[in-house]
Amino acid sequence: MKQMTVRLNLIGGALLSLTIPAHAAIPETPAPQSKPGPTPLQDRIVRDSTPGVNQIKGGKAAPSNPAGPLRITREEAVLLALRNNKLLNIQMLTPVLRGAFEDIERSRYDTNLFLQGSLGREKSEFFFPGVGTIPEDLDFNPRVALPSPFRRNRDRDVIDASDSSGQGSVIDGERSEVKVGATKRLVTGTQIEASISNERIKSQSDTIERIILEDLEGSARDAQNQTRIGLTLTQALLKGGSPSANLARIQQAETETLATQYQLRGFTQTLVSQIESLYWDYYLFKRQLEILEDSVRLSEKQLHEIEERVEVGQIAQTQLPAPRAELALRRQALIDARSAFDKLRLRFLQQLNPQGVDGWQRMIEIADVPTLPASFTGNVEDHVKLALRYRPDLNEARMQLRSGELQVVQTRNGLLPALNLFITLGRSGYAESFSDSVDNISNGDEEFWDAGVGLRLDFPVGNRQSRAIHLQSLTARDQRELALQNLEQLAELDVRSAFMEVKRAEEQVTATAATRQLQEAAHIAERENFLVGKSTATLLARAQRDLVSAQIEEVRSVVNLRKALIDLYRQDGTLLTYRGISAPGAIE
Repeated sequence: MKQMTVRLNLIGGALLSLTIPAHAAIPETPAPQSKPGPTPLQDRIVRDSTPGVNQIKGGKAAPSNPAGPLRITREEAVLLALRNNKLLNIQMLTPVLRGAFEDIERSRYDTNLFLQGSLGREKSEFFFPGVGTIPEDLDFNPRVALPSPFRRNRDRDVIDASDSSGQGSVIDGERSEVKVGATKRLVTGTQIEASISNERIKSQSDTIERIILEDLEGSARDAQNQTRIGLTLTQALLKGGSPSANLARIQQAETETLATQYQLRGFTQTLVSQIESLYWDYYLFKRQLEILEDSVRLSEKQLHEIEERVEVGQIAQTQLPAPRAELALRRQALIDARSAFDKLRLRFLQQLNPQGVDGWQRMIEIADVPTLPASFTGNVEDHVKLALRYRPDLNEARMQLRSGELQVVQTRNGLLPALNLFITLGRSGYAESFSDSVDNISNGDEEFWDAGVGLRLDFPVGNRQSRAIHLQSLTARDQRELALQNLEQLAELDVRSAFMEVKRAEEQVTATAATRQLQEAAHIAERENFLVGKSTATLLARAQRDLVSAQIEEVRSVVNLRKALIDLYRQDGTLLTYRGISAPGAIE
């Protein structure tokens, strides 16, 4: 066993050395891309996107300056992600892959040309019945007059002219055949084959009857060409004979391709919502960082003022711990805010993947400020209807259900027995040369033709496999139908929840603005009381802390309203339409 393994390894190595050229270079592993920015493959995917299949278009061109901070608007951030995001580039290739299956299924009905050739040589014994008994009134022995291959004795090398017992002869011949034609399958279950063939047979002699009757003195014709034009029709009468079942495979491939387009649209819509949410989160974190930095400076200023008042004896030493603790707390919050801001910046860069010499160190500057939108007056029922029509995941599920229905059509036809009808028609010409045999097909002295018809029935007893496959397709279709119903219910829940969140966020904007105004007034009052000795440093620090929280919450409420609107448009499937982005899977 060990020796056999060694031999197989040696044989495998030899075959490998034959298949790989000696001058072939070993491919090098590409170096990983450590900096953001589109790769050459990403550029090619975006550039060569097939319109209407996997192409995604926006409006305004994204900025291309690779140096310095990345200053972008919300729209430019979305367009950068649509062009450079690596996950989106992966998804854009999925419809291309599925579209190849459409061509594979259509290729089953393409015309196929074929060319066949064969060459053979044969040495065998030929037996001539009746030659052993020679009539008494015949003046000569026909065996003596036969050419040497017919009268050679198999057991002796010496020719015996008086031997009358042997009836077997050795024949040495050659046979060659060339056949060219075309085959075509139709959706009706018909298989058509048209061909023209030439067969050439060459031997040292002809039949014993021709030799005896025509030419006992010499050799008979030793070569013959047969040229035949033929047509074969095979028609499936039961299994495979239904045009709807045969077309179902093509329609299924088209349906699954459309499902991948809906999937790509859903991914694009999710990406756009993520980018816009990141954009506003980036604004929120940056504004929060600015508020905390201002609060630290204010705390430092207040601590300095308290320390001066302690030194001159205006207030007691016991007033110092509270402002110092508040300053430490503000610095701690500032450290956490800076770390969170840097992490968000990295996430933002990873989604945008912009070109830049600074890589992950590149800074981002956003140009838009989240202004308050107009008062939201939408109706939840309208958004539910939009979701049931436009949501990509629902449309993808519907295409999957359609694919399951087409699978049922195929498997139902597979339950039938296979009954095929065969019809063969042909016309031949015979001559010593190929050209003469072609002429003799229609102009010969005799017309040579052939025709045949037949039936073949194949039916496995019990037909267990076909029944099981059909049961699988029925069950899978029912599962997809139930899954679609469940998904529609979840979609309605998502839309209603998102609608309620928009209403809540809209109300919170007004509430947080009022809270911030009151906290400002409370902080001013507390500071005035502290300056006149009617309050303590602890109460002043608490008022300052409440004011900072109110300022952050006011900004967060505006950002949350923008994000809630984004989520509502994503849930009802209209986000790309609102943003003017053209993507596959659009519903007219």
